[in-house]
Amino acid sequence: MTLVLKYRAALAVLCVAGFYANTFNYLFMTGRSNLQPAVWIAVIAGLTLALTWDPPTWRTLLGSPVIWWCAGYIAMTVIWFMWSSQSATAVAEVMTRVVSMAFLGVMVVILADPRVHGVTRIALAASAILAVVLNVVDILRPLTFSPLPGRAAGLYLNPNGSAISLALAMIMTLELFPQAVRPWYMCMIGMGILLTFSRGGVLVWLLAALMMVRLGAVRLLRMAYVLMMLASVGGAVLFLSGRLQPLLQVASLVWSDASGRLRLGPTIATYEVDPRFGDAVLAWNMFLERPVMGHGVAATVEWDRFESTHNIYLRHLVEYGAGGLLIMPLLAVALLWSGSRPRARSVVCLAAAGILWGMFSHNILDEREFLLCVALAVAMSEAAKDAQREPALPDWSRATV
Repeated sequence: MTLVLKYRAALAVLCVAGFYANTFNYLFMTGRSNLQPAVWIAVIAGLTLALTWDPPTWRTLLGSPVIWWCAGYIAMTVIWFMWSSQSATAVAEVMTRVVSMAFLGVMVVILADPRVHGVTRIALAASAILAVVLNVVDILRPLTFSPLPGRAAGLYLNPNGSAISLALAMIMTLELFPQAVRPWYMCMIGMGILLTFSRGGVLVWLLAALMMVRLGAVRLLRMAYVLMMLASVGGAVLFLSGRLQPLLQVASLVWSDASGRLRLGPTIATYEVDPRFGDAVLAWNMFLERPVMGHGVAATVEWDRFESTHNIYLRHLVEYGAGGLLIMPLLAVALLWSGSRPRARSVVCLAAAGILWGMFSHNILDEREFLLCVALAVAMSEAAKDAQREPALPDWSRATV
């Protein structure tokens, strides 16, 4: 392994440990570090400059439709800023989106060499396993990480962030494992997601699991057997430990309350979540007011609600108008367009997961774990495409005289 390759691999592992595992953000949010995650992005970007001399890196960067999608998204954001409020909040929102797209580009540069894909995926798998362990700790010792008792979060400090990170890591790393191990790995990830009680995370995991079964990455009967066995053992352990009833109480409240307002009993804690249904109704009404041009960047940040839309499609409709509805689907198309034939199963599942997760998160295009997986998918697709372009060597062993 050359020095440059080791350097590239070290940067990839650092990014997985710092951004994907959310270590940088965790240290900053808990006061253990004064460095904001954006500073780390700038540092990594500076370290990545040494890799830009490599022509194949530029071929990977400029040859992917995803990078051109990024350029279009940034241009659209800058243009729509012109008829926003142009307040400090709007400026900050534009900068956030530009930094997110820059992060995606930096990750593509780091991962441009296919020889680092293996170590990157191993680091993702290790990150996922650690996240599951920390989620178990969060349930056994409430408030260790998560601010919401009864819902695990680990280093992500947010149950939804933990759930989607686990689901995406499973998608990108499942095929590292032998066929016999894959159902166990998937179910372990599923258990970690269940502990977060994230509806969107569970649905993304279910979608990914079904797609992996359909695409042949996992055998259906083996998967069903492992699921039933783990469900039986897990249920028995929770029942004997006396933790089954509190967890069922949390699950019933999280999943059944359509308005999004959550109140836990005195045996656990009491907290409230701002009604998401009201956010969605307000966002839809705002879209109807200006369906063509939208209200401009940050319109759903500056409104008088506690949070934004919890849905990237509604946010884009409000801010960009009807055209904003195409942003996420176009990203999925760009991911699949750049792939080789046949497309990698992980890339197909990632595109579908992004479409679904966008219905539960308005921050998906700023979430480092999603962007890192997109960059890895881009690099893997471009590497597969380059491999297909290489002419096959003649088989001289069959030559006749």
